[in-house]
Amino acid sequence: MLRDGHMPAEAIAPVVNLPGCMVISSACGGGAEAMGEAFVHNGKIEVYIGCRVLPHGTDMTIFLVNYFFYALRKKLSDREAWNKAILVVDNPAIYKISFFHADGTVEHFDPDKQVNPLLVRS
Repeated sequence: MLRDGHMPAEAIAPVVNLPGCMVISSACGGGAEAMGEAFVHNGKIEVYIGCRVLPHGTDMTIFLVNYFFYALRKKLSDREAWNKAILVVDNPAIYKISFFHADGTVEHFDPDKQVNPLLVRS
């Protein structure tokens, strides 16, 4: 399955069977369209999240910690937690984290349409 030390989307797609699960890839390029489609193509996975570029490892760690904080502690939806975690990190590479829905639709973060509550002055 590995090719040059990597597992490509075409090797993953035939074997993915994670009904009702959410998958987050912290691998560089894990949010490429082909990779997201490999996970959600059969409609069993609820959500797949991955970054289309190569974020700094620390930025990805901060994203993951905040994602789980918002999802588990604050009880936000996966989509809301994804959005808020990206805003906390506030880094152009992290803006490239994609959200793949079970129905095959993909959302890409758009920083121009967001208001970062950490940057708003009262």
